[in-house]
Amino acid sequence: MISILISAGLLFAQPAARPPRSRVEGTVVNAASGEGVRNAIVILRSQDEAAGISYADETDGNGHFAIDDVQPGEYSILAERQGFVFLPPGARGAPAPSLKVQPGEQVKDAQIRLTPLGVIAGRVLDSDGDPVRGATVSAFVYRYTNGKRAQRNVEQVQTNENGQFRLFGLRAGTYYLQASRQPGLRYGAVVAPGPNLETAPTFYPGTTDAEHAAAVELRTGAELSGIDIRLQSPAATYSVRFKLPAGEAAAGNVNYRPMIFPHSADRLAG
Repeated sequence: MISILISAGLLFAQPAARPPRSRVEGTVVNAASGEGVRNAIVILRSQDEAAGISYADETDGNGHFAIDDVQPGEYSILAERQGFVFLPPGARGAPAPSLKVQPGEQVKDAQIRLTPLGVIAGRVLDSDGDPVRGATVSAFVYRYTNGKRAQRNVEQVQTNENGQFRLFGLRAGTYYLQASRQPGLRYGAVVAPGPNLETAPTFYPGTTDAEHAAAVELRTGAELSGIDIRLQSPAATYSVRFKLPAGEAAAGNVNYRPMIFPHSADRLAG
């Protein structure tokens, strides 16, 4: 738009005054330490899906960001960074906080909190204490569904050549770890199965019974190491047949009950 200015008999043309620009700036901080988070992506998402414009910026070394020439309107503001999770305040699943930008407004104190994720690391060992390569390690949590307690697998990795594993990107909470390996696989090579190579899925620190698994408590942003799982052999089962005297069986004078003997297959075979 061009406005006309007449002064002292002269005719001048000058551009109309530009409305003041809106600006949104602030800081992305670590929710656990309060320090600025560098290289985080800040997203200013317009709530007007039809005509609105969304913006993005990357934080500097101090976690600071600034977005210029923001169109007035309603926005959701959030941030993303590997190793962190954005958790809006309020109940789980709550939407990102909203921000209303007025024409020419200078928003200078926006703060976005990112929660650091945790790590659980350790090794998988066999019965001799040797590292197990290529074992699968799973992290479980317990959830209640329709009043029933059930396991849910939230992360899974494989051990490296030294039997080491690293479960990362975990939120704070209580975890149960389970390790297993492919039957007949030892040190990365396929071998003939045998009683000394068979293993059962084993919970940390070394039990095949989920009820006896040890819980691993992970705090926000913590890195736990030294979590070693020793694989166990599967429990052997045996069938026993016996014959009762005909007279006593007919009289109903015989009582019996099953018994479990904690012997390994190797000991029984010997």
